[in-house]
Amino acid sequence: MKTFRQQLLIEFLLFILFCPLSRGTFQETSSLTLRATSHMVLLDVLAKDRRGRPVTDLKAEDLVLLEDGKPQLISAFNSVVRHNQPAFEPPSLPEHVYTNRPEYHMPNGPLTIILIDILNTSAQDQAYARGRLLKYVAAGLKPGEPVAVYVLGRSLTLLQDFTTDPELLRIAIEAVNPKTSLELEMADVEKRIPRIHESGGTSPITRARIMTVVNTLREFYTEQAQAELEVRVSGTLVAFRMIGRAVAGHPGRKNLIWVSGAFPLTITKSTVQYRADLSDPNRVQPMSEISSSYSVEGSFRQTVALLGEAQDSVYPVDARGLVGSLVSDTSDNLTDETGQFLTGADYGAAITNANSKLLEDQRTMGVLAEQTGGFVFKNRNDIDDAVPAILADSAFYYEIGYYPQNHNWNGSFRKIEVRLRRPDTEASYRHGYYALDPMRLPKGKSLSEMDLAGYVSADAPVATMVVFDVRVLPPNPAPSAHVPVDFLVDMRSVTSEQDQQGVRKYQLDFHVAAYGTEGKLVGQQNMELVAPVKPERYAALLQSGLPFHTDLSLPPGHYRLRVAVRDDHTGFLGSLDLPLSLEKPTH
Repeated sequence: MKTFRQQLLIEFLLFILFCPLSRGTFQETSSLTLRATSHMVLLDVLAKDRRGRPVTDLKAEDLVLLEDGKPQLISAFNSVVRHNQPAFEPPSLPEHVYTNRPEYHMPNGPLTIILIDILNTSAQDQAYARGRLLKYVAAGLKPGEPVAVYVLGRSLTLLQDFTTDPELLRIAIEAVNPKTSLELEMADVEKRIPRIHESGGTSPITRARIMTVVNTLREFYTEQAQAELEVRVSGTLVAFRMIGRAVAGHPGRKNLIWVSGAFPLTITKSTVQYRADLSDPNRVQPMSEISSSYSVEGSFRQTVALLGEAQDSVYPVDARGLVGSLVSDTSDNLTDETGQFLTGADYGAAITNANSKLLEDQRTMGVLAEQTGGFVFKNRNDIDDAVPAILADSAFYYEIGYYPQNHNWNGSFRKIEVRLRRPDTEASYRHGYYALDPMRLPKGKSLSEMDLAGYVSADAPVATMVVFDVRVLPPNPAPSAHVPVDFLVDMRSVTSEQDQQGVRKYQLDFHVAAYGTEGKLVGQQNMELVAPVKPERYAALLQSGLPFHTDLSLPPGHYRLRVAVRDDHTGFLGSLDLPLSLEKPTH
């Protein structure tokens, strides 16, 4: 469908402002809010005494905050008790009005997400982790501890939204049937190499011919493995960002429990060069091997930044449990490509290689946990105990906000250190952040130009980083109806550029897509809004919201609409699903 672009001046916005759309329903939250234009760094700090009990009476003066070794002034300090909070019932919405505000979709209390990662985990380890998680659920959940369950395969799937019902969680976890990850299986190049036996034994000539075939296969399989590793890494980081967008609008710290075998942050590529053996034209000999590596730090950095924005603390749980032998299993007969047993240096090299892969995967877990404020559960057999330990860990914490003295937002990693002035106490927190300024990044593409599948597809979790209401009034029956869609965006959830006269320029993308009963995309509309807001009108729009109108032409039928708003300055996204039924004309 053709994409429209529309630039509205503030006078036209004010005209739309008086349409009968629900007004004044946005609510203030008591928690700290980190906005990209403020450059405030928000930190969740867990303080414990020497017995592991939470310290609940700290004051701001009890903390020393350092960034890259330099003292920082604490601008905001708040203690948060995440259990036994009073229930909050949001007001009812008017007819045909929907919202993605978290209080309408998420329970009160600390949010915990369990991400079962089958993309990066072997089938055997999936079965082990699944059994341990079921054991945890069978022990029962404490009141006020809502848990959601996602599974990551080729795509991210929500199995169970936030609930405190153990039976619903059990059903969701049991639905994760262990299966072989093709991407992970292809990564083990050596196990894919066939053990070749030829008549003539293992004479030097025979062995050389076998190794020629093996080396060719190894190079081919290695290229496949590298491609699939890129798929795994990219897919996992996209899943983290989707979950971050989904819960970002909910105030406070969130726990993201990642049950996985993980992946490396550095991808190594090897190219083998061969030369012909002049004594045998059917044989070539390896001449040299060129190795190169590249890091996925760029995408990883964006993911960590978004998780920090969403106050998501990642707790990686190694699905392998207590790691035993790193070389052999029932599928490995400890032989080389010619069928001979590995001995001496070859066996040692195999152990070193296996150790290296394990340590690289666990290093990824450690880096992700450290930079988001969680910690790693690895080399242990009590995955079922990890979840309640994580929940207890975040029952009480402190929210701290500060404005860095270093104003150079160059994307570099800045180290954070929190020291407690009280003896026999220790603090846990995220140990740094990437100094990214979204307002200075290259402008993102509009929704019409970028890949919508990764952001607002029918299967993507609803996002809450941009908050809005939307009204969809079903029109009168017609062969092709024009469905009006009216947005009202909470301006506190979006950013703007401001000129010397105080005029704020907002740049937003709006997306509406209609999916039929079988999940097929029937129609969509993508539009861009560039809205300059003068200082004298800013306060009014801040209270009422920023309006926007579009429409979508659809034939009669039953649909599911996916509507979304994206802030072009930051890339932050809000989305929502809603039902729509269009009746056929009676004549």
